Amino acid sequence: MAKAAAKNPIEVKIGVQYSPREISLDLGASAGYYFSDDDDFSEAGNPNEKYRSLHDGLVSVGLTIPLGDYFSFAPMIAYSFPLSSEADDLITDASYSQDSDFFFGGVTFSLAF
Repeated sequence: MAKAAAKNPIEVKIGVQYSPREISLDLGASAGYYFSDDDDFSEAGNPNEKYRSLHDGLVSVGLTIPLGDYFSFAPMIAYSFPLSSEADDLITDASYSQDSDFFFGGVTFSLAF
């Protein structure tokens, strides 16, 4: 069974924490490259061309907020954007909004034991 594409991210994450009971600032950045092994994952508008390109970049910022000894709450916001014109075309074609760059966010609740 052939793998359609592999995304190889390069990530850098930095966290600053002052003590186990204090809020930490979490910064992140990553870049992805897609390398298609077969014709199932092809260039936008050209089904005969395998997709092999820098794909997307992501920068994020978040906070980790301790809630007692075992729980934490971590809101984050991120910005994703294409790193090449091929990626811009592919992401735009697959997007419901016809955009290729996005702001998004989320929240994580954690339990450590």
